[in-house]
Amino acid sequence: MSNKLIALALATVLPALSAAAEPGSLKGTWSFTANAGVDLDVAGKVHDSGTGSVLKLPTSVTEKSFREIYNTPLRWRLEMGYGVSDRMELLADLLYSKVSAKLVRVGDVAGLDLNAKFDDYREVGWSLGARYFLTSSGRLRPHVTAWATMSRLDKISATFTVPAAGVTLADTSFYDKSVVYGGGADLGLRYRLSKHLCVGASAGLRYQTKPKGLEGLAGTGLENLNDVGSRVYAPIAVSTIIHF
Repeated sequence: MSNKLIALALATVLPALSAAAEPGSLKGTWSFTANAGVDLDVAGKVHDSGTGSVLKLPTSVTEKSFREIYNTPLRWRLEMGYGVSDRMELLADLLYSKVSAKLVRVGDVAGLDLNAKFDDYREVGWSLGARYFLTSSGRLRPHVTAWATMSRLDKISATFTVPAAGVTLADTSFYDKSVVYGGGADLGLRYRLSKHLCVGASAGLRYQTKPKGLEGLAGTGLENLNDVGSRVYAPIAVSTIIHF
């Protein structure tokens, strides 16, 4: 009798546990996602090239990309989503990024090395997006996501030095506090561990407009160095997702 009772209990409980672990419908559910990743710079310059005069000496500057000036950016994002169908979520997120700069040779003054160290690149912003899953069910679900972004960048100054001459131009204003816009798309995978918990990974491509330039180099002939500043970068992230 006891064996029959155990069998009956298992026959009742196991299907229920299995159903609880199966992916449910996305429609009408909310999700909370924590993302951590890096932004790999693809294109874009921190400053352009040019020639001019510093301290009445001939000066030449070579253009430098974001990858040359800054370390690899780490980015943190908190995302909320709402399922409007079994395959589509509408999204909103908050993001934060802080990137330190390297000390870089950017040109020369009268044949002597000209170095620069820029302020940290600090970004706080938000995005709106839509995610479309390529399958309507299953534990492993590939997806594509489109984003529109708006971010606020802190002011950026630079300290220029000519070590051989003992010359330092500290806190030279370069970019002002700015609101920049952008957009892009991601490809990703999501794997459901349980009814309420998933993990994921994604990679994509983004474009971001340039910040507002400042005239810290006025009178040197190098005023146009900061007429650039837009970026193209590839975000790569891993995610933990909670559904409720």
